[in-house]
Amino acid sequence: MQVFKRLSLLGVGLVFILPSLAQSKTLSAADILQQMKRVYASTKSYVDRGTVSSVFIDKGKKRVVEKPFSTAFVRPDRFRYEFREKKGFFKEDDKFVISLIGKGLKTYWSLDPEQQQIKPKTLGEALSAAAGISGGSARWVPTMLMPDRTQFKNAFTLSKPKRVNNEVVNGVECFQLSDPTDYRRLTLWIGKKDYLLRKIYREQDFGDFRLEETTNYNPETDGEVKQELLNFQ
Repeated sequence: MQVFKRLSLLGVGLVFILPSLAQSKTLSAADILQQMKRVYASTKSYVDRGTVSSVFIDKGKKRVVEKPFSTAFVRPDRFRYEFREKKGFFKEDDKFVISLIGKGLKTYWSLDPEQQQIKPKTLGEALSAAAGISGGSARWVPTMLMPDRTQFKNAFTLSKPKRVNNEVVNGVECFQLSDPTDYRRLTLWIGKKDYLLRKIYREQDFGDFRLEETTNYNPETDGEVKQELLNFQ
């Protein structure tokens, strides 16, 4: 009798698990991208910490630049983003901060503390100013969280996305997507259960040097966001 109950429970579990597995196998790359964007656009809150690791290759020599970043967001209008560029021992990191509380926008860049170069009037302008120098981390996730407030039409513009073999990233099983036609050779890793972005890889040739760049995320959604994570500092 006990064995029969266990088998019955196992059967019930398989009823729910098997369709889910089948669905994940039939999803196209475009479907996965669209679902990821829906998750970010609807989440009530979001926090992350991550790092952009840029490897510059010039005549066989490599130079690595690390740019840690963090994001905190509470819908509809509380947002803070920060990235730093590590300068090595005995040197202070470069720092860029964007803070939005209601209609109050504040920005700070350690290389332009008097805001002579960058004077953003909107959140979109601030994120656009930081997009390139941050290694893209100021663009990808903020654009998905607030697609109507940034200056980018899409976080990711892939013309022919394809699914590649699934991989585990930091203990999370992920869909892996790439676009063989993309000039950046962009590859994305997206969590299979939560559709959160976990990793980005891109590489690009600039003629006289080559760039290989990896962005790692540690995201959380729909939880309580402490005020200290949103404060402008």
